[in-house]
Amino acid sequence: MKKYIGCKIIKAQEMDEHTFINKVKNQDVPRNQENRPGYMVCYPDGYTSWSPKEVFETSYREITIEEEILIVSSVMEEHSQVKPITDEVQQGFGIFDEENTNITNDITDDCNCGECNCNN
Repeated sequence: MKKYIGCKIIKAQEMDEHTFINKVKNQDVPRNQENRPGYMVCYPDGYTSWSPKEVFETSYREITIEEEILIVSSVMEEHSQVKPITDEVQQGFGIFDEENTNITNDITDDCNCGECNCNN
């Protein structure tokens, strides 16, 4: 059997399993089900799932600000809109706030990302 390495950029938020079942799947938690720590994971194609903490943390790491800038730059280049990365451009892509501190675009209660089924 061949070996493969997968690489994708996802959005995730720490969320225990019971909260995921109740708030995201809108289902009742089965009786006697253990409440495990983990993450709600939203994939680029809109699929949303839950992953146990240990599984998630051995598979993913947070994107650094430098990587996020490279991603934005490559997207701009693909669309023939190559421009220098200025503070204004970075702000527009949600990379920095007014004080040039990293903002993470986490999935929050007021999420309007339109990229996942986080139901927020």
